[in-house]
Amino acid sequence: MICTNKTNAIINLCLLIAKYAEKNNLWYFFGGGLAIDLQKGNLNRDHDDIDFYPLDKDTDTWKNFFKESGFTVNEDSEFKDFP
Repeated sequence: MICTNKTNAIINLCLLIAKYAEKNNLWYFFGGGLAIDLQKGNLNRDHDDIDFYPLDKDTDTWKNFFKESGFTVNEDSEFKDFP
């Protein structure tokens, strides 16, 4: 399958996350369609996003990682009571 630039960017982000997690001994999980495709070992469609689940205790570390990597981290008022 030929991937769009967006899917390629998402795959590169997943690799960046994996490298950072390994270097810093952090646990995380991917969910959703991309996780299924990664488990199967091939992409069956383009993807628009990733479902990324860090451990609660690592939330601030991951927020800093994304900010330092040039991403915008938004606060969602619906989730203000969560880390």
